[in-house]
Amino acid sequence: MISDPLTLELGETRESAAVLGFESHGFYGAAYAFNGDVDEQGDDNEIKCYGFNGGYAFEKDDFSLDLGAGWINSIAAADNLADMLPGEIEDYVGGWTTHAFINWRNFSLIGEYLAAADDFAAGEMDWKNGGAEPEAWNLEAACTFEVAGHETVFALAWQGTDEALALELPEDRYLGCLSVGLIDGLTFSLEYAHDEDYSKSDGGTGDHADTVTAQLSLEF
Repeated sequence: MISDPLTLELGETRESAAVLGFESHGFYGAAYAFNGDVDEQGDDNEIKCYGFNGGYAFEKDDFSLDLGAGWINSIAAADNLADMLPGEIEDYVGGWTTHAFINWRNFSLIGEYLAAADDFAAGEMDWKNGGAEPEAWNLEAACTFEVAGHETVFALAWQGTDEALALELPEDRYLGCLSVGLIDGLTFSLEYAHDEDYSKSDGGTGDHADTVTAQLSLEF
């Protein structure tokens, strides 16, 4: 896809961090720590955010897979959440994620899930009559083939969120994308996305939106 998945929009955390990791016989893992932008009430501005991730990756002939999971002690450190939360919150809310990537010959399947481990306090990130416990997921399937000698990729995706109304993310998103390699390093992509907002009973608009995006990318 051209656009970022909703899992990334919810959980992407871009901070300078200290990281310690390993990789051996397909298994990998890392632990990290950093100073987040959102602190617990009464805490000093110092390194108190940390987490870890791990998984297993395998590749042989025309088959490969990557299975992994991760946990962070404060999902409020994610860029999108930090922008809308107050500088201090009542308690850190942990977050966790898991992913699976499978590739077999010309077919690929991606699955991602990311969620807060608990509710935020009411007034920090609201959902109906209390605090929100946001989550997001992404399912994507792609097929690679040739058209008139040009490598072509066709992909479909279904993405969604729950209790993420305060972050202005859609409840459901459906996408289709076609990418064609024109010459070596030059690719043209066309993406269609259909977004559905939360219903009026959930505090949303109940509306939907359609977006078409074209991209010409050059790698060098």
